[in-house]
Amino acid sequence: MKTAKQSIDLEYKGTKKRLNLRTALISLCMFAFVGTSAQTGTVTVKLRNASVKELFSAIEKQTSYRFSYRDAEIKGKGNVTISATNRELKQLLEGELSKLGLKYAVSGNKIIVTPAAAAASAQPKKVTGKVVDANGEPVIGATIKEQGTANGTITDFDGNFALDVADNAMLEVSYIGYKSQELKAVAGKTLSVTLREDTEALDEVVVIGYGTTKKSDLIASVSSVKGEVIRSAASTSINDALQGKIPGLDIVSSRYEGDNRDVYIRGSRSLKAGNTPLVIIDGVPGDMYNINMNDVESVEVLKDAASAAIYGSQGANGVIIITTKRGNSSGKTTINYDAFYGIDIPHFMDMMPAEKFLQLKRDVYKLENNCWGEDIPDEKIFTNDQLDMIANNEFYDWQDIIFRNGSTMKHNISISSGNEKTKFSISGAYERNQGYNQNSEARKYFLTSTVDHKLTKWMDLGATIRFRQRRSSGFSEYGQALFYGTPLCRPYDENGDVITYPNPDEGSVSVLGDFIDGQYEKDTENMNFNSVFNVTIRPIKHLMYRTNLGYTYNSTKESYFYGSQSFQVNGGVNRAGRENDSDNRITWNNTLTYDNYFGKHHIVVDAIQEIIKYQIDDISAEGRSMDVEDMTYYNLGILTENIGIKSSYSGYQLASFMGRIRYSYADKYLFNFSVRSDGSSRLAEGNKWATFYSAGAAWRVSEEEFFKDIKWLSNLKLRYAYGMVGNQAIDSYVTLGQLDSYPYQFGSAGTGFYGYRPSALANKDLGWEITRTHNIGIDFGFFQNKLSGSVEYYHTTTDDLLMDRAIPVTTGFSMITQNIGKTQNTGVEVSLNANILQRKDFSFNMFFNFAVNNNRL
Repeated sequence: MKTAKQSIDLEYKGTKKRLNLRTALISLCMFAFVGTSAQTGTVTVKLRNASVKELFSAIEKQTSYRFSYRDAEIKGKGNVTISATNRELKQLLEGELSKLGLKYAVSGNKIIVTPAAAAASAQPKKVTGKVVDANGEPVIGATIKEQGTANGTITDFDGNFALDVADNAMLEVSYIGYKSQELKAVAGKTLSVTLREDTEALDEVVVIGYGTTKKSDLIASVSSVKGEVIRSAASTSINDALQGKIPGLDIVSSRYEGDNRDVYIRGSRSLKAGNTPLVIIDGVPGDMYNINMNDVESVEVLKDAASAAIYGSQGANGVIIITTKRGNSSGKTTINYDAFYGIDIPHFMDMMPAEKFLQLKRDVYKLENNCWGEDIPDEKIFTNDQLDMIANNEFYDWQDIIFRNGSTMKHNISISSGNEKTKFSISGAYERNQGYNQNSEARKYFLTSTVDHKLTKWMDLGATIRFRQRRSSGFSEYGQALFYGTPLCRPYDENGDVITYPNPDEGSVSVLGDFIDGQYEKDTENMNFNSVFNVTIRPIKHLMYRTNLGYTYNSTKESYFYGSQSFQVNGGVNRAGRENDSDNRITWNNTLTYDNYFGKHHIVVDAIQEIIKYQIDDISAEGRSMDVEDMTYYNLGILTENIGIKSSYSGYQLASFMGRIRYSYADKYLFNFSVRSDGSSRLAEGNKWATFYSAGAAWRVSEEEFFKDIKWLSNLKLRYAYGMVGNQAIDSYVTLGQLDSYPYQFGSAGTGFYGYRPSALANKDLGWEITRTHNIGIDFGFFQNKLSGSVEYYHTTTDDLLMDRAIPVTTGFSMITQNIGKTQNTGVEVSLNANILQRKDFSFNMFFNFAVNNNRL
């Protein structure tokens, strides 16, 4: 079986001034100045008659800090002689740099060195300037900061700024999405600053399993889509927004709202254990349908076994990681509101025109009566009623009668605020969808709240609470019955009432019976509650511990009533029923991370532990023949026939232990290795535990010295990864023998009761379904990444498939679940991004994805 997928997205951005203005308003609300503080830690430095650069180099080798300075400002500062053992870095820097007439400031892991002020009594001077982009458009809300201080400002609506600074001050100009610039402050002159877009984005942070990494450090196959791309889609569904954005991600299009169709990552692997990828939301398993699309910050897709192996058995079919937005620490309050309205036009097959249908009836009559070639009058072929319709040109298109154009409306509002210690956000959304069916509608409500608090310098607390409710009614599938409505089938009589049997040649009740008041009720209510609490502790430098505790509760109530005139009962007696399902999941994971630089060496070590407990129960009641149809499904006790009451419960647990090592040298040579052991309660004793591995390596060729002179090549990286994962997504009790109840009658009175007999054969050898993947990839970028992309080839095999196998019925059973069979998926994925045209009020970008998958059983 071969599948191929190709898509091209064209992006048009008009009225750029208006977009920049909106961005500026948000930036004004989010902006704040944060003073830097000297760093802690000790270093050992022993130098004699060394240069200032050698001092900086000695410190960089022992810490994760990097020095930023101008050669002209440290030139001629004299030599350094120092003998310090385990001295505080702050003390050493203040002592040595002051001797040289220098000062410093810390920004992240960067130590910025500038000349000290010539005199403490020097008067500040005012500098002015204007910040524009490459097209000469004012950049509104850009940050202008005096290096080494908390002194700063932002540009106004014309891109202008004014700031009082000290003599010889250095300014840093920055704005989100642009490369920062440093320049010397000059009083009495209007500075002109042109910011260039950060097109490389190689330092963009990408979310991976239980952590993050730079995009340039990726080895396995991971694709990322930012929240603004998702929100720009003309849809309210995350699935629809992801269509065509990621090669290898195949999303079956929804037919209607709430139609949660299948999602595949690089084809199908399993025949029984499922092919649905794992969805992680803010660190714990979740469901993408329960997320407000406006809350999404980014979506990462882990496509190969090497990237998904850290999730073990849960990542057998790939992983989709969704990160949601948090509050801001600007000290300002940001309020956003947006609305969306769209028309959904169904695309159905063209029905046969009336003239062709009439000729078809004539031809069929001649064939059936062996009179082909003869002139047969219509009176022998059509009924009198049909003849009247033909004479009056009265024909009907039943698709137009039953269906309509749908519509989607959504309102979203969010509030975000906070300061350096505490930040929070709250968002709500209301969505209404009118379906294609005349009587179908769905309403959804979203509420999300987040809070993050810096309890101490070494401890952070965070919480997310998310609620979603969906209510739908009226939807029905008619299938083949749609074709029973021919152009000669009159839907209503002269009184406007539905004709029960519109087609005399078919015995089916009219589908319009469901549109009669009180004859069709089908209501569904879904409620989802999700909460995530996390604690992050940094006990010592380079070491971080994070724990996540997640709880998810889902409840679904389905109720129906089909009256005696409805299409659903097709002329039979009415029936009604209700079903309540609920499930809950508790997830607790703990991650200990060591992250440190040793000169050109960078190592990250993760130790992870996780437990998951899941349980589900449901209860249902249904029956037939309700004397008072006005009660619909609200009083099932008055049903008199075929009464059925059912209930069930199931659950499973999963325990996991993981380790991962990521190493890079000079940001050119990258390696990683991970191992995970999973224990599942679903599998048989002796086979509950399995261990999964992954490893990979990458070479950033463009960082080599011999490539520096190739100006047109911005990025080139070769990578290879191998990984294995398992699948245990089967029913919880298939490894056990099972009993089912059966009715029996005894005696002449026919007294009945239920007995039990074996219904499923136990398999004590049932084990894991194992998937192994090899992935080779090339990442590239040309002309300052104006053209960038990747090409990947993968080879995936899945062994020991979990399948039902037929066995002789003489055993008393017909099927048993076993590990048999093998599948193979191979494919190529190509992704291209082109920044074709950038103008003052117009930009044109092209995104091209191509994927081909070859599946063998």
